[in-house]
Amino acid sequence: MTESISWFELASGFLGGIALFLMGIDGLTTALRRLAGSRMQSFIAKVTERPWKAVLAGAGATALLQSSSLTSVMAISLVSAGLMTFAQSIGLIMGANIGSTFTVQLIAFRIEDYALVLVALGFGLSFLSTVERTRQTGAMLLGLGFLFLGLGLMSEAMKPLRGYAPFVEMMAELNSPLLGLVAGLLFTAVVQSSAATVAVAILLAAQGGMSLETALGVVMGANIGTCVTAVIAAIGQRREAQRVAFVHVLFNVIGVALFIGFIPWLAAWSADFTPGDIGRQIANVHTFFNIANTLLLVGFIPLIARITIRLMPDRAEAVDMPVRPRYLDSSLLESPSIALENARLELVRVGEWAAEAFHTSVPHVLNGSNERLLEVEAQVDRVDSLYRQVIRYLGLIGKKELDARETRELLSLMSVASALEATGDLIRTGLLPLGRSRNEQNLAIGTQTQSVLMDLHRAVGGTLSQAVRAIAERDAAASLDILNRKPDINQRVEAALQHISHRLAADEPNRVAMYTLETQLVELLKRGYSNAKRLAREVVVTKLPAQNAPESA
Repeated sequence: MTESISWFELASGFLGGIALFLMGIDGLTTALRRLAGSRMQSFIAKVTERPWKAVLAGAGATALLQSSSLTSVMAISLVSAGLMTFAQSIGLIMGANIGSTFTVQLIAFRIEDYALVLVALGFGLSFLSTVERTRQTGAMLLGLGFLFLGLGLMSEAMKPLRGYAPFVEMMAELNSPLLGLVAGLLFTAVVQSSAATVAVAILLAAQGGMSLETALGVVMGANIGTCVTAVIAAIGQRREAQRVAFVHVLFNVIGVALFIGFIPWLAAWSADFTPGDIGRQIANVHTFFNIANTLLLVGFIPLIARITIRLMPDRAEAVDMPVRPRYLDSSLLESPSIALENARLELVRVGEWAAEAFHTSVPHVLNGSNERLLEVEAQVDRVDSLYRQVIRYLGLIGKKELDARETRELLSLMSVASALEATGDLIRTGLLPLGRSRNEQNLAIGTQTQSVLMDLHRAVGGTLSQAVRAIAERDAAASLDILNRKPDINQRVEAALQHISHRLAADEPNRVAMYTLETQLVELLKRGYSNAKRLAREVVVTKLPAQNAPESA
C-alpha cells in the first residue's frame, strides 16, 4: 500500500534543508578564509616549484578555504604576477579537486545529532568573544552546525519517499550512472556547490531511493558541474583566467571519461571497503576518483600547459584598448585579506605605469614636440583609469568586516594609491604644460642645462621606480634607502638651481622665460621625490614596529 505524502512538508523540508546546508557552507568558508587566507597566497607562491608540491598546496588550500574556485582565482593572480608558471597553476587546480572532497568526507560521518551543539557553541564563541580568532572559530563551528542541521532536515523530509511506490518505480527506471552523471552536472550548476550535490546523493542512497552506482554517476557529474562557475567567471576575462577555467574543465572531463566505465568496479570496491555505510562508500569513491585522476595526469602537466597555451595564445593589448585590471576579482571580496593582497599587486601595476610616464615625460618637456607630449598624456590617462578601478575595489573591500590588520592594510593601500595619483597629476598638470609652454614660446634649452636637469630627473625617477619595487616586494630596506637619499637629492636640486641662476645673469635672449620654466621644472622634480618618499614610508610603516618607523623626512 502506497503511503500518503505531504508534498508541501517534503518540499519545504528539502528546500529549507538545502538552504541551511548552503548557508552553513558559506559561513564555514568565510570563517576559514579569514582564519587561513591572510598568508595563504604567499605560502602557495613559495611551495609550488614542483608539480607534486603544487598539488599538495592546492589540496591543502582548498580544504582550508573550502573553495576550489578561490584556489583557482589565487592561481590566476600568482600566474599574472609572475610568481607561478601556468604549468604550476595546473598542479594547484588538480590539488584543489582533491581538497574539495574534504567536506564530503565530513558529511559522510553523519553527525547531524550534534548539529545543535555545534550551533550553540559556535554562536557563543562568535557573538560573546572579543578576540578575532576566537570569533572566527565560532563562526566556523556555527557554519558547520548549520551544514549538519540542513542535512538532517533534508534526510527527515525525504524519508516518506522510501515507501512511495511511484517514486521507487521511477528511481528504478532511472537507475543508470550516465543519468546520474547528467543529474549531478545540472544540479551542481544550479546550486553552485558540488558538496551539496554529493550530499543529496548520499541522502537519497541512504533512503534507498538511489543505487550506489547511480550515486557514483552523480559524483562524477558534480565534478564537471563545479567547473561551470569558473567558466562563467572567465567569460570576457583576461587570458590567464580563461586558461585556468579551460584546464579545470579539461581535467575533470578527462577524469570522468577515464573512470565512468569503471563505476561497477568502484561500487564493488567501496562496498567491500566500508560495508553497510553507503554514505562513506560514496565519499570514499569521490576522494579516490580525484586522487587517482590527479596521479594519472600530474605527469602530463607540461604537455597540458603547452596545448592550452597553443589553443589560447596571449592576446596583444593595443595602447588604445580600455585599461583592464589584472588582479581585481569581485569573487575575492568575501576574503578581504586576499582581496587586499591583489589590490596591492594592481597598485604595483599603477606604479610601474606612473614611473614609466615620469621617465618619459621630462626628456619631452626639455626637447620634444607637442605630439610627443600627447603620447605621454595618453600614458597618464591609462594610469588614471587603472587607479580609479583600484580605488573602487578598495572601497568595496572597505565595506566588508575587516579586522585590525586588514584595516591598517586598507588605509596603507589607500595612501599608496593617493601618492601614485599625485604622481600622475604632477605629470599632467605640471610637467606637460611646461613642455607645451616651451614649444609655444619657441624656447631652446641649452645642452649643458639639459644635462643638469636630466641628472636630477634620473635620480628622482630612480627613487620612484625603487619605491614601486619596494611595494611589490615589501622591501623595507629599499624604502629606507629612498628616505635616506634626501641629502643627495637636495644637493642635486641646489646644483641645478645654481646653474640656472648663473645663466640668468648671462646675456641670453628669453633668459627670464627660460629661468622661470627651468626653476618650475626643478620644483616639480622635487615634488616627484616627495611622492617617492610617501610610497616608501608606507612600506616602512607596515614592515617595521611603530617605535622604529622613521619620522617624516
